Amino acid sequence: MVSPNLARFLSDLTLGFSDGLTVPFALTAGLSSLGRSETVIYAGLAELCAGCISMGIGGYLAARDASHGTNSAVRRSSESGEEAVMLLERPSEESLEEDDGEKKGRTFDDNTELGRYLQPLGLPESGMAAIFEAIETQPGGLPWVAKRIASIQTSNWVETYLITGANRGIGRGFVTFLLQRPSTTVVAAVRDPSHTTSQSLSSLAAAEGSKLVVVKVDSAIDSDPAAAISALQTEHNIAALDVVVANAGIAADVTPAAKPDTELTLDHFRVNAIAPMHLAGAAFPLLRKSASPVFVAISSVAGSIELQEKLVGVLGDMSPYGASKAALAWFVRRLHFEEPWLTSFTFQPGLVETEMGDRLARKVGMDLSNLGAISVETSVESMVAVLDGATREIGGTFRKYDGSALPW
Repeated sequence: MVSPNLARFLSDLTLGFSDGLTVPFALTAGLSSLGRSETVIYAGLAELCAGCISMGIGGYLAARDASHGTNSAVRRSSESGEEAVMLLERPSEESLEEDDGEKKGRTFDDNTELGRYLQPLGLPESGMAAIFEAIETQPGGLPWVAKRIASIQTSNWVETYLITGANRGIGRGFVTFLLQRPSTTVVAAVRDPSHTTSQSLSSLAAAEGSKLVVVKVDSAIDSDPAAAISALQTEHNIAALDVVVANAGIAADVTPAAKPDTELTLDHFRVNAIAPMHLAGAAFPLLRKSASPVFVAISSVAGSIELQEKLVGVLGDMSPYGASKAALAWFVRRLHFEEPWLTSFTFQPGLVETEMGDRLARKVGMDLSNLGAISVETSVESMVAVLDGATREIGGTFRKYDGSALPW
């Protein structure tokens, strides 16, 4: 017959592993960049032990509270990419009738009982002493210690975005908006870092813990993305990328489909369709280190094959721009199936009040101001909201800025 203590220990061990396993996987992403496998393994084992201990202490406290009529619950919540542990204590009606002196005097300093519970774990005396000391010396007792551990585990969490075409228009809108989020690193990839529009990025306001990194990525140069990724690792100590937004593009001219300019068409395909794939491939090593990596390419309804019948009378001649965006759609959708670990899709940012959008509208004889264009801020804020909740379910699709589906 299995002893009650052993049964309880095995139960807590199982629960501890379930709880403790969540962190080692996250640790792997950050610690693997150190190039030391043993560091990852030791950290993972430490977290497994921590999970066991936390479940054990949690069970002990639950039993104590239950015996005194207190309803306690531990709730986990996720906000801005960070996990927080909150201890909510609500006295029951019965406990309100207890002696106030006894209730107010409840602490977590019963070392004998707690030690008896932790003894099956075989912790060294120094470890037991550290646990008791932390509980006794902190004003908030064990709840404070639990919250402190949670804050330590999440305090170094930083989301990292890479945006191409970041010095103007929608790209600059992304940089501006994301820098206003705390603990966010924004990599602004620009064609010419010395240009005034690129230099002015440094004046953008940044929230606490957020920073801007500017790198050179000329979409017409195939080797630039790889060089930029290398610079992020060696010069800026960036070990992971969470979201990559391939925003850079050109709309140099418009011609009828039957009268293509070969060189012009090739230029559009090189920048609008091929360059984003060079970017994705170069970023793979850093994207793989993210818990939820996302690659998104900014496209246009001009590239929707299904909508051409409706668009031909509205947008006029859209070759070679539209054709290059259609090719981009193929590449990104294919990427979704080739790389199942990555969430990849295309965005249509809407008809946005940008210099490029205005220029393109005028080329087809239209006035952007009369077409109900939206602001850069509205477009970007909506797209970021979609990115925040992006999963594999949205991958391989064509989405409007508000998250609604568009036909290929």
